[in-house]
Formats: sequence, C-alpha cells, structure tokens
Amino acid sequence: WDLTRRTLLAVFTPDACISVCTVVLNGKLILLGMYDKPELVVLKLTSSSIAQSEDTGGIELFGETTGDTSDEEDEEDKDE
Repeated sequence: WDLTRRTLLAVFTPDACISVCTVVLNGKLILLGMYDKPELVVLKLTSSSIAQSEDTGGIELFGETTGDTSDEEDEEDKDE
C-alpha cells in the first residue's frame, strides 16, 4: 500500500494456504510457512524510505541448527 496516495502497490497470492507468518530483519522481510509445503516463502518489503537489507553473515535467523546431518545423509545413500 502507498498510504500517502491510498493506492495498492502489490498483491501476493500464494498457491496454498498460509499457516504461519512472521516479520523479520526489522520489518524488511516477511517469512511465510505454507500449509502442506516444506518450502518457506520470503517476501522482501521495498520502499524509498526503507534502507537496503544487510547480509546477515550466516546468522541463524529462524532457529535452524547446524548440527549433525549424518542421519539425513545415510537416508539419502539408502535411496540410491
């Protein structure tokens, strides 16, 4: 929305129902979790008054872990 001009600027219409939604990076990104889909959708908010997003340098923003993935690798090897 352009609040000054009272006009719609963009519309996001997902292919599935939105299950979860959060705003991150000081209001610069919207993170969406979709129903029955493992992928996350990231929407970048843009404006002439919003500063550019900065590189996080690999900081775990969403609670992901960098732990041992050997179980996942073993399962992939079995599939081959």
